[in-house]
Amino acid sequence: MVKRNASNYAIDGNNGGVNGQDTYLWSENENNVNQQWYEIDRGNGYYSYQKVATNYCLDGNHGGDNAQNVYLWTCNDGNQNQHWRKVDVGDGHYRLEKRNASGYSIDGNKGGTDGQSIYLWASSDSNQNQHWKFNYLNGTAKSQLSNSSWSLSSATNSNGLSYMIDGDISSRWSTGVKQAAGQAFVINFNERVFFDRIVLSNAKNQNDYPRSYRVSVSNDGTNWVQVASGSGSFGLSIIDFSDQLASYVKLEQTGSDSYYWWSVDEIEVWANAAGSEYEGGTPVVGASPYRGNTTYVGGGGHVAGALQTSCDTPSGYSVVSSLAQMRSAMAQSNVKVALAPGLYEMDSEDTNLFTSQILPGGKDAEVLFPVTGSNSVYDFRCAKIEFHTDLWEVFWRDEVVQLRTIGNNNKIYNLTIEDIGTTDPQGGALNILMDGRDNLLEGAVITARGSEPYGLGDAYGKGGGPVLWHRKHSVALIRGLRNTVKQSTFYNYAYGHSVFMQASDDTVIDGVYVQGELRSTADMLASNNPRFADADARAASVNYITEWGYTLPAGYWMSLQEDGIRAYNGGITVVDGVESTGAAHNVTVLNSVVRHNRSGVVLVHASGTKYVENTTVIGNESGFGIGSGDIVNCYADASVGPVLSFAYSSDSGTTADITVLPTDGSKNGSGALAYIGGRNHHVTLRATSSVIDPNLEIRVSGDKKNIRMLNGNLDYQNNLTTTNSVVNNYTNYPLVLDDDASGVSGQSDGPVSGNTGNNSIR
Repeated sequence: MVKRNASNYAIDGNNGGVNGQDTYLWSENENNVNQQWYEIDRGNGYYSYQKVATNYCLDGNHGGDNAQNVYLWTCNDGNQNQHWRKVDVGDGHYRLEKRNASGYSIDGNKGGTDGQSIYLWASSDSNQNQHWKFNYLNGTAKSQLSNSSWSLSSATNSNGLSYMIDGDISSRWSTGVKQAAGQAFVINFNERVFFDRIVLSNAKNQNDYPRSYRVSVSNDGTNWVQVASGSGSFGLSIIDFSDQLASYVKLEQTGSDSYYWWSVDEIEVWANAAGSEYEGGTPVVGASPYRGNTTYVGGGGHVAGALQTSCDTPSGYSVVSSLAQMRSAMAQSNVKVALAPGLYEMDSEDTNLFTSQILPGGKDAEVLFPVTGSNSVYDFRCAKIEFHTDLWEVFWRDEVVQLRTIGNNNKIYNLTIEDIGTTDPQGGALNILMDGRDNLLEGAVITARGSEPYGLGDAYGKGGGPVLWHRKHSVALIRGLRNTVKQSTFYNYAYGHSVFMQASDDTVIDGVYVQGELRSTADMLASNNPRFADADARAASVNYITEWGYTLPAGYWMSLQEDGIRAYNGGITVVDGVESTGAAHNVTVLNSVVRHNRSGVVLVHASGTKYVENTTVIGNESGFGIGSGDIVNCYADASVGPVLSFAYSSDSGTTADITVLPTDGSKNGSGALAYIGGRNHHVTLRATSSVIDPNLEIRVSGDKKNIRMLNGNLDYQNNLTTTNSVVNNYTNYPLVLDDDASGVSGQSDGPVSGNTGNNSIR
């Protein structure tokens, strides 16, 4: 990032990185790693800048004032002190405006010398101390494509197209009419070029940004493949997508506005100077249109979820063009089969595609894709299956499973299934069921819908003897030996688990993104939300008396799902044709993100080794809870419930290192930032901000105030004892020691109160 009026100087983050480390100007050198930054899209036109080879970002501190320092701080996607809006000030330069102090921008002071301070100053487009040029690097330099040979066309308005590429932000192309779907323009590069970014500037007509858009590419100007879609941003829209090789690109308006036109002052197309990002082979035009925005960046900067993939079928695969053919292929061993790109719809007329099976334990099931062969590879890239939930009803009380592995050493890539509708499965449903051994599910995008009731969480029952009967639908059940789920996205909009394990051994969950949804108890009690009318009517039929024997209290938020990643102490599986029972044993969770579930990662009932690393949990009723084992370099907020909790006084031997993300505790009815109980633990809580929510505290023993444990309910899981443990609180949150805590040592940056006599927290 080079200063406009001192072009030999760039923003430098100094050597290494620690919280509060100063940033300054230094002689520009693209090979100086201290001047290299990752640009992270935070949405809505805002970006963070992470120093290469560190986990530290440019941070503008709280609020905004003239001469306020800009320093490095641990990167956190929720920290708006690290969010910057790129305001186009012309001639390839941008002003970086702070998101939560929009009147202030990054300023490099007058002139330029080595070590010159960088700070905030009142925003001004005319102040060249705030103008920065971005020289994009990606291993090799990222370059802006020359527009000298481009031809532009538009059926919407053919006048003024050249103004988009004249280098003058005071001129523009415009639709000349209010924004409406279908308005479009096309760039003909007049050659095949690589590119992976488009920048639309509306610097002088900032309200004329596209309300929503679609980007498509082509080699002939006739056959188009969509590569991106989204919503534009006020003043500047930056559109990133996987690397493309194409002769044409089309930008199409898919939204509308009752007042503003769609205008473009300038358009830029960017590419890697080194060319394609594809690994091996020759890239083709187009990436999957079904895999956009399926990732989430966790607290440590890790990317969880299904990555984009090209529509180029890898060499060595046979291609089939129907679900029936793909199903047949999954009974074969030692094959590599891909499903042809396209949308495949299934409804109640497609029962012939299912295979009847008896699951371990004797339950009848209907399976769409039974993977009974071994040593095979199946790829669904650029194909999507829409599964209409009226299919549930056809199978009556049989469990419905969309994909089940039974054989060994199979790899299933890029499976994309979306449940359409809300019909509930009378016999239960699973999108994914893994038995067998050494199977891999990677790159899946699953959207689960259809359960009963939906909208009440587990308030009226989750197991045997519920107050309200239920028909559950979970996303993924992992059983068997050494089965792995990797880099996949699970949108769970049904009542059931997102990912859970039973009778499994050596399971690995790596890079998985799980998303559920929340509802306030106040909304449940009001019982007037039309979306949940059926569920609310059932709750009214029992006078809103929950499974716990009391009416829901206001002030809490509940997930409408069960657990995000959960392990059980029982279950039955089949491996090599032999059935066996047992707990989930030896579980590893890496690089994952769980949002808005009943719990984030709960492995307390697993046996053997339990290891969680570089994983983020956000907006869950409870964050991490593993009983024993290791939680390493993880992240959590306490916006809905505690970042860490323990189930029993017998829990022993957890080592946890958790960084607390910025937290608004208004949805956290328990008031707990963390709850510690059991023995022989070593817990470290770190801060991303000195600001705390005054309504939250760290509890060592005492009342959890969990919504399920009021009025003496589940008393064997409440008021735990804590002994022989170390707690290091490097946050400013208060730490409260209950009378049931003894032999607890450590240190706290926040105030300590309670039973200090039997414990030694400094």
